[in-house]
Amino acid sequence: MNVRRIIPGQRPRNNVKRMESCWHRIRNTEKERDIRAQPAFISQCLLPPGSQLQYLSGPWKWLAGHAWAGHQHSSFRVGGSARPAWWSLQWTQSQLEVSMAKQEPTAEQLAQTAADSEEGEHSVNYKPPAQKTVQETQELDKDDASLRKFTEALLQAAVSADPSVLSGVVTRLTQVPEEGLDMEDSPTIVKVDRGENQISPCRGRRCLPKALGYITGDMKEYTNWIKDKPQVLQFIDWVLRGISQVVFVNNPISGILIMVGLLIQSPWLALNGYVATVVSTMTALLLSQDRSAIAAGLHGYNATLVGILMAVFSQKGEYFWWLLFPVSVMSMTCPLFTSALNSIFCKWDLPVFTLPFNMVLSMYLSATGCYSPFFPSTIIKPVSSVPNVTWPNLSGLQLLKSLPVGVGQIYGCYNPWTGGIFLCAILLSSPVMCLHAAIGSLLGMIAALSISVPFEDIYFGLWGFNSSLACIAVGGMFMALTWQTHLLALACALLTAYLGGSMAHLMAVVGLPACTWPFCLATLLFLLVTTQNPNIYRMPLSKVTYPEENRIFYLQARKRMVESPL
Repeated sequence: MNVRRIIPGQRPRNNVKRMESCWHRIRNTEKERDIRAQPAFISQCLLPPGSQLQYLSGPWKWLAGHAWAGHQHSSFRVGGSARPAWWSLQWTQSQLEVSMAKQEPTAEQLAQTAADSEEGEHSVNYKPPAQKTVQETQELDKDDASLRKFTEALLQAAVSADPSVLSGVVTRLTQVPEEGLDMEDSPTIVKVDRGENQISPCRGRRCLPKALGYITGDMKEYTNWIKDKPQVLQFIDWVLRGISQVVFVNNPISGILIMVGLLIQSPWLALNGYVATVVSTMTALLLSQDRSAIAAGLHGYNATLVGILMAVFSQKGEYFWWLLFPVSVMSMTCPLFTSALNSIFCKWDLPVFTLPFNMVLSMYLSATGCYSPFFPSTIIKPVSSVPNVTWPNLSGLQLLKSLPVGVGQIYGCYNPWTGGIFLCAILLSSPVMCLHAAIGSLLGMIAALSISVPFEDIYFGLWGFNSSLACIAVGGMFMALTWQTHLLALACALLTAYLGGSMAHLMAVVGLPACTWPFCLATLLFLLVTTQNPNIYRMPLSKVTYPEENRIFYLQARKRMVESPL
């Protein structure tokens, strides 16, 4: 037989509270002299709410009343035996079940119990506070830091310190209790006003830096926006980024500016460069190359140079439409060279730069030559006499114009306005890159003057483009920008200029141009230099973006190394 026993000295916490509250209610109603007349109260005292045992009658009701009355005495007797405390009571489960079966609760008892349970709910004189509008609530909570932190936790987004710049405004916080849950465990519903019809919080000069942030750098926001757009728009974006990647810029607007500069120089050059970039990008897609590399234009920029320089070195002149055929064929080989060189250079975490372009163009010019009946190339001869250099004839204005021309010669252009547009395209992405591009062109010009190069070659920008690329690469692009790496960039630009002069003489013997071989060799040499100086930090190739962002990554990595216990 199962026996429910309450141990003396241990009273159930919830039952005790119910019994005390019921006792005060009985005393206040002046019915304590006849405790057996309170069946609803006594059953609430002894038994949990909702149980059928609340409706005991007969001897069990009398016994429960005496159990409560025993609270006022030291002991009482049940069944002829003394119990040592007010709560020493024992009964069996079978006796309770028999008593329940004998008498069911009546309708009057049920009504009385319901009225008693609702009495406490309506006895409190509660007046709800006055309703406030959303604007009044926001004015009250505008300076509440804790509310702002709570909003940030709910929305799980970065919340600015200024609440006026939030893109969403919390207008209502509502707790909806679910069935079987307490109010503390119920979920909180947040109603957010997205602010489509709100006035923009930025005013005046604050809007300009925000707008510039969307079109400068690598335009990461635009990249995320265009991912779910039609494939044609994405492909155009990849092509434009490939055109700008010649100068290490990953920006489609910079690609548009470069195309404008090419159109100013020659629409024929612009057409060949664009066709070559499109064919190379499509070939990379067919070869299932890395999609992120294709989207960044890394499989297009070598073909851009191939298409432009094939048109530059063609003897047929402009608008020789048959040239588009070899341009397309040679552009298809660029992803092959790029992928193959990447598999080798990845062991040292080095970029391939424009090595595929140099290989493809040298291969094409060597195969056709200047005597080809279909696609003859320009005759390149080595220097066979002493150049006539007259220093009084040196023009300062021409030297000044040669600075943007040196940058323009990266794309095979000699128009100073085209070079200026190229500098603007680089400036849009990164001011640091634009500065190093101009410094590199200037150092190439100084190097040429130091060895008495013919002035026509300096004015034509032939000594500026390789050193300009080298200065950009080392001065913040593939090395984090510090004053030490800035000095390295200057040294690399000077070395590249002198190496370009020597390789131009060597390759002219075989009738080939130097192209960008000096830039590739000199820059790879500087990137392979090892040092114990922590300020000379070579960027991991997967983290390279643009100099300003690269420096932030370098500072964070340096901070982690300083704080690391190892």
